[in-house]
Amino acid sequence: MPGRAYHSTPMRWLDAVLSRIGAPSRRTALSPDDLAALVDAAPLPIVVVDAAGVVRVWSAALEALLGWRADEVVGRPAPLPAGDRASELRAALERVLAGESVVLDVSATRRDGRPVELTVALAPLRAATPLAAAVVTERPAVNAHDDPVRLALEAGQLGVWEWDIAAGRVRWSPRLEAIHGLAPGTFRGTVEAFHADIHPDDRASVLAAIAQTLECRSDHRVEYRIVLPDGSVRWVEGRGQLVGDGAERRMLGVCLDVTERKGAERELDDRRREAEVVAELTRSISESLDLDTVLQRVCAAARELTGGDTATIALPEDVGSPMPDAMTVRSRVAPGAPEQPVRRIERGHGVGGRVMETGRPFRTDNYRTDPRFTKEYVEPAGEAGTVAALVVPIRIDGRVGGLLYVTNRTARPFSDRDETVLLSLADHAAVAIRNARLLATQQAALGEAERANRAKDEFLATLSHELRTPLTAMLGWVRMLRSGRLTGDQSQSALEVIERNTRLQAQLINDLLDVSRIVAGKLQLDLRPLELVSVVEEAVASVKSDADAKGLVIEASINPSAGPVLGDRLRLQQIVVNLLSNALKFTPADGRVSVVLERVGATARIQVSDTGIGIEPALLPHVFNRFLQADSTSSRKHGGLGLGLAIVRHLAELHGGSARAESAGPDLGATFTLELPILVVGSGRGERVAVEAAGTDTRLPRLEGLRVLVVDDHDDARELIRTVLQQCGADVAVAASADEALDTLDRLRVDVLVSDLAMPGADGYDLIRRIRGRERGTGGAVLPAVALTAYAGTVDRARALAAGFQAHASKPIAPDELATLVQSLTRSNAGGR
Repeated sequence: MPGRAYHSTPMRWLDAVLSRIGAPSRRTALSPDDLAALVDAAPLPIVVVDAAGVVRVWSAALEALLGWRADEVVGRPAPLPAGDRASELRAALERVLAGESVVLDVSATRRDGRPVELTVALAPLRAATPLAAAVVTERPAVNAHDDPVRLALEAGQLGVWEWDIAAGRVRWSPRLEAIHGLAPGTFRGTVEAFHADIHPDDRASVLAAIAQTLECRSDHRVEYRIVLPDGSVRWVEGRGQLVGDGAERRMLGVCLDVTERKGAERELDDRRREAEVVAELTRSISESLDLDTVLQRVCAAARELTGGDTATIALPEDVGSPMPDAMTVRSRVAPGAPEQPVRRIERGHGVGGRVMETGRPFRTDNYRTDPRFTKEYVEPAGEAGTVAALVVPIRIDGRVGGLLYVTNRTARPFSDRDETVLLSLADHAAVAIRNARLLATQQAALGEAERANRAKDEFLATLSHELRTPLTAMLGWVRMLRSGRLTGDQSQSALEVIERNTRLQAQLINDLLDVSRIVAGKLQLDLRPLELVSVVEEAVASVKSDADAKGLVIEASINPSAGPVLGDRLRLQQIVVNLLSNALKFTPADGRVSVVLERVGATARIQVSDTGIGIEPALLPHVFNRFLQADSTSSRKHGGLGLGLAIVRHLAELHGGSARAESAGPDLGATFTLELPILVVGSGRGERVAVEAAGTDTRLPRLEGLRVLVVDDHDDARELIRTVLQQCGADVAVAASADEALDTLDRLRVDVLVSDLAMPGADGYDLIRRIRGRERGTGGAVLPAVALTAYAGTVDRARALAAGFQAHASKPIAPDELATLVQSLTRSNAGGR
């Protein structure tokens, strides 16, 4: 099969495999199947060999290049050069297995016998056994030492010259004039004219070679650059020899245009250097865990391989945003350039902004003359010293996650090759960024685990202290009482101490049990319509003795029309007591504590404020965490387990509300706010509901004579709906699953079904479809059914109705709305069950 030439860097492709294999997240050895899959996924000629040079993986692209199929070579020595070059390859393999990256040129033979010149780039591969991966690419055949005479005879490309030294005349053949960009017969025929054509940087070496020939009568051969009349530069190889003596002394020579060969050599050198730089960069990504270090190396590589004056990497300000609106410079390599202020790159603005928007590379050869840029952008670019620029996206998970720039301070354009190189380096940067994010995630998880473990240890130490302290006083006074040596007043005081510490112990145990129930999801609420006025008043009364003991007065501002809520009286009172106790604990004797109950829109708000020690800004987001103590040392001033505020937050959320904390800082007090949804019970304003009344609320629609089946896997939601409907006079049956509901329907006559949709096992959709299927099978009446769910979108409503429900209502729903909806279904289905 004919070989396929690859004119791009072999190491860019090789790294597409190695960078993933070498990433910190892939520390485990790859299996042979995984390795083969990775190689086959890369469109490049790759071979993986073991320490003995035996082929382990042979890519399809390499089969296309050399002709051997994988089944012919896998498990056998690689079909590469024999003899001396084979020894060179073995030595290179030993270096690679020792950890180096090697690039070398070899001559080989294809399967069909045709010769081929190859560049082999090898790098070590992390695996269970030592392996090396190599990208094999065809290179142009270059022979720098062909005899010019033979080349002239074969191709007629030699220019001939003669220098009559005595006369000072120089004669050029027409071909030599053409090489110098001159028309035939236009060369001026002087040594000075020849000297003027030599590139200034090469002139001294050329004249030295000619002088050596004159002095030693030795032939000379020199490669140098010439500058053509149009300013372009061409490489030539000149040869000369001295003939004759005295007046007959002349120098004869030939000149060959070797620009193409020098370009090929330069390209090979560039590719070799590129392979070395990329291999080193791959090693850095594999070994370094510091993102900034790797990004600096990427910038340095970008500048070196493209010849740019400056290389820059910009990353999003918000690294978690899938579509960042702005990026800032994270890394920059600009030797000799003045320091620049940190730039902000905005989507759609400038070259970087265009790349963010389009996801495609962008190149400009000159900002000043590029019509795509306005004056407002050109002027800042000029001030920064930028003339030409090339920007490519750094793609992370399919999105533009960064930008890689190279710029020039002169109008030196970047090439397609530069763009290809920069895209390869951007892939390396993406790997480094992904690795850094994985590391940051792992470190954050480790830090969180360490904090949790530390909090556990501190909690256990605090718990021990909080249990032992009251027990010490209790046991001491009990022993004194049993001794019979106390007076009557002393005995009374002892009993008060024992009672007070017993209550502290009971409260501590209750808090622990509450937290345990909350964590297990087993805390049950007795939800009833109630007024918050009495809740707040009773809470204030319960902590009055503590306030009196510290000489503090609790200022209460209670709005009687704050509105009713649906809640558990004892748990809501527990919230307010915890907030007040917290304020009293951290407020000095000359401070102030206040509680405010008010209505804000559809929300009842309770605020407890104090002028105490305040809260550190760093601690503020965590004050509701379990076991958190601002001071967990043995010298702390305030006792407690750090459970009270955690219980406040959880109870608030179980009531459909929220709790938050605010503080201006240390010694500036704190404010804790509890917000609960107002219970909509009727159209009147300022009306009070009967607190836990035994009678039925007459403002709700009447549902006497109806039996309603309520289906919901959530205990609290199910009990709330049952309570509301029972207060409307309905006979309510409940079920926690679809199967339980079907069993109930088999046993009882039901007039209306109220069902949740999202339930484990068979959901609400399955339930209604099975009910409708039964009705069609028996010819029975249609059971009115309403879907009551947190899925409140238009699509969800349409799906519920299509499944067989007559109505769809979203949670949360006001009690009167629920009762009205049930009533309307029974009226429109008079022939119900």
